[in-house]
Amino acid sequence: SPASDAQRFLFALMLFVGVMTAVLLGATYVGVRYIVRQIELVQVKSSFVSNVTHELKTPIAVIRLAVETLEMRRFRSPDEEEKYLRTILKESDRLTQLVDNILDFSRLESGQKSVRLTSVSVEELVSNVLETYRLRLEDEGFQWHLDIPQGLPRVHADAIALQHCLLNLLDNAVKYSRDRKEIKVVARERDGMVSIAVSDRGIGIAAEDLGRIFDKFVRVETGLVHTVKGAGLGLSLVDQIVRAHHGRVEVASTPGEGSIFTMLIPAERGGHGAPQESQGGSPAA
Repeated sequence: SPASDAQRFLFALMLFVGVMTAVLLGATYVGVRYIVRQIELVQVKSSFVSNVTHELKTPIAVIRLAVETLEMRRFRSPDEEEKYLRTILKESDRLTQLVDNILDFSRLESGQKSVRLTSVSVEELVSNVLETYRLRLEDEGFQWHLDIPQGLPRVHADAIALQHCLLNLLDNAVKYSRDRKEIKVVARERDGMVSIAVSDRGIGIAAEDLGRIFDKFVRVETGLVHTVKGAGLGLSLVDQIVRAHHGRVEVASTPGEGSIFTMLIPAERGGHGAPQESQGGSPAA
């Protein structure tokens, strides 16, 4: 009948209008989310460029000042001359680490970087990193303790990549410490894996920020953390490299008390390194 035909037409028209409205609303939502995401990316990249620029300018300025002082022989004693030389070395290491982070990040993003696995002694790896980092720790007035038990299994890993991870964790521990300058590096065997933990007595991380500290370019901007400059790449690189080893990174932190970052790498089956117990510098209290 004409009446039923009109009702069916009206129902179909309302259904069509409803579907189109839903499609338009969905498209609008996706479009708004895309625009907001692009704005966030622009802000994050702008902050990244600003932080990297600052990180580059500061050590360059310090190195230049130290070189000019040495060149014009403005120092008053051999000890003072040595202090300027140590400053140049320390700031050069800082520049090198920043550049390495940026290059590694670029290679990981483009898929060009891959880990080269070999049999690695954790004792040797950690000891070598601490020896390399000793000058920085001494200059900053830190006490540190290295605790590695006897008979720790070897790991199947990329030694250079893991050293880079450990250097990043140590660098964070130094940067985010205040008056309590104490760092401990502890290695243990745990459930078929070898853990390497770096703990500090620094400012800590709030619970609400723990879930995003491994994101690229992210730097926590709450509390005292925002006063420390950085590129926001170190922890992201650590996380990506450890995951490439089929491991994981754990973090435990209490604001005002300090943080513990732990890398867990699968142990090599049947592989054990030379047993040793090592300690560097002054033992932490």
